[in-house]
Amino acid sequence: MLLEFIVFLISALHFKKLKERGLGSFPFFLFLNFAGELLGVFLALKFHNNIVFYNIFSILQIIYYLVLIRGNIMGKKARKAVLITIIVFVAFSLVNYFFIQKLNKELESYTFTLGCLLISVWVVYFFSEMILSKEVENCQEHPFFWIALGLFIFYVCNIPYMSVYNYLANNYAAVFNAYFSIIEILSYTMYSFFIIGILCTNRKKSRLR
Repeated sequence: MLLEFIVFLISALHFKKLKERGLGSFPFFLFLNFAGELLGVFLALKFHNNIVFYNIFSILQIIYYLVLIRGNIMGKKARKAVLITIIVFVAFSLVNYFFIQKLNKELESYTFTLGCLLISVWVVYFFSEMILSKEVENCQEHPFFWIALGLFIFYVCNIPYMSVYNYLANNYAAVFNAYFSIIEILSYTMYSFFIIGILCTNRKKSRLR
């Protein structure tokens, strides 16, 4: 949680420049993300169960990231497609809750697996736009490039983990704990890229040649 707070603090200090680069909502999200982690710990200590909270919290995180990716994609058709996938994701989350996995009994791993896949796919599309477009600024000076890179590393590696999350938790605790440690490292990596992206707002824009 310390790293989450540090990322939020850095983003708050660079709020004006983030807003200028179309990332004005990012510091607010990072604050809510940090507050959510604190609440999750409190619920675990107080009630020994935070599964309902994390099911809802993680879904909202995925929705925000998809909205953020959509805001940085240039193609109108692609932006429309992202919006459709967000709607599909929300609908699938509801179906999964009511008919497949129970919100208060286990992690909604099917929902999160789909979310990880959608984020990974659309980040790849974003990268493809950057490569093919002559109008986009230098990748190293593009804040969202680094944010998207962090998202891709974290979520693409989470796909196999989330797909078997409940099975491992119930049957192979040692493997589950080992994989969870890897996910924590990936989380630190993602937030480190977030910091790089935020600090990129200090750089002057330059075009790819």
